[in-house]
Amino acid sequence: MNYTITHSTSIVNGVGNYKKYKNGIADRVKLIHFTMNYIIKHNLIDFCDNINIHVKPIKKFYGLYYHDIHDRARVELNVRNATSTMIRTILHELKHSEQYKQDRLKVIYDYKRKSWIDFWEGNEVSDRSKKYEDYRNLPWEIDARTTEKYAPQILAEYIVEISKNKELVI
Repeated sequence: MNYTITHSTSIVNGVGNYKKYKNGIADRVKLIHFTMNYIIKHNLIDFCDNINIHVKPIKKFYGLYYHDIHDRARVELNVRNATSTMIRTILHELKHSEQYKQDRLKVIYDYKRKSWIDFWEGNEVSDRSKKYEDYRNLPWEIDARTTEKYAPQILAEYIVEISKNKELVI
């Protein structure tokens, strides 16, 4: 399984409100590599090949997952996330990648209805409610949260690893 990590130029260049994240981006990249290597080593999630993980400022979200018609996959992570939240979000969003890869989750644009239609395990799920509680109860969201249980173990091993190297920045 291959992945790339990219980040917003506004962070690297320390533009505007993002100056405070400039020095921490290298630590975020280390954390992402550690988490991805853990997931691969322990075969936790069968995510899409050549996935791009992009770190950027995101308003209101911990992370987002995109999968397009050309089979390109991308996870966007909020640079503001705490370390434990970053790990949990990676696990959660990669689970969505696995759902797409296994054709359990599909999102198709219906030109007649002029809207996106969600399919979970072959069945149309018509609830595109804006309510947070309804969103959390969507079957693919419930499934994605099941992988978050690995976050404490990954965090513990990450702390051990960086403390060995005297790089403790949590």
